[in-house]
Amino acid sequence: MFDETFLTHVRNRNYYHSKPYDAFDYNMYGFVKYLVSHPSDLTEWVDHRKRVTLLNMHLRNQTPSFAKDIHKALAKTFYKNPITLHGFAGFTSDSESLSVHRDKEDVLFLNVIGSINWSIWESKDWEDYTVDSMTDWSTGVVKFDKVFTPGDLIWIPRGTWHLVKPNCARVGFSFGIEGDIDPSTYI
Repeated sequence: MFDETFLTHVRNRNYYHSKPYDAFDYNMYGFVKYLVSHPSDLTEWVDHRKRVTLLNMHLRNQTPSFAKDIHKALAKTFYKNPITLHGFAGFTSDSESLSVHRDKEDVLFLNVIGSINWSIWESKDWEDYTVDSMTDWSTGVVKFDKVFTPGDLIWIPRGTWHLVKPNCARVGFSFGIEGDIDPSTYI
């Protein structure tokens, strides 16, 4: 599933975008059915953002087969690191994601339902800030900006500043590569 181009980007700590699925037949009904059965202690509702996060989807038998396949391929590729799978959903066009932020793990993100604007930002001025203390992003430079539709996939190395803005009701799956930060030790 992950070719040499992808692995080169991972080793060089660069983001990588592709569209591995031409046709994507997962729908909101399937997701809502899954959501209703997800354990409540692994479900985070963020009312003010009109968003829900499903934690640890990789532990459930009911997880969609395409997500299981990706998780399995990641576990095989990044064999020394644990892989987590979380689902993010917003059910209205004004649901919100986080502001510009960076993650503590490498992330492979798959847009599953709806469309979102995905951007990657760069600014050396931000290095000493935490997500909570940042309110002015005007010093940032956008290096990548694209509308994602179902099937778009992006690799984001840990520490990469990024922003996801939903355009409509949406669902995305995030695969986190935890642990060691040096790709040469886990690929």
